[in-house]
Amino acid sequence: MEQPTLAQLESRNQIMDAFITECAEVDPAYSVRLAELYNRYANWSFANSIRPLNSNWFGKELDALGFRRLGVLTSFRQGLRLRDEQKSS
Repeated sequence: MEQPTLAQLESRNQIMDAFITECAEVDPAYSVRLAELYNRYANWSFANSIRPLNSNWFGKELDALGFRRLGVLTSFRQGLRLRDEQKSS
């Protein structure tokens, strides 16, 4: 797998920040199912003419931002919850 360039990493961070700001709420007490979070991210990306990361890179970006898995074999991420669709549009 090809390693991303610094410019690509900076762009990813800006995109992830924008997605989280628009579509999620951040608090250590929150958790969200990863599939729901990724689906919202992919829909948000397409609506904003952005090519979404694949689900593996999306998970790595969440790790880098500090949104960890709840347990080893879990499909939930800690620290986020999705905003209502109406509020995030």
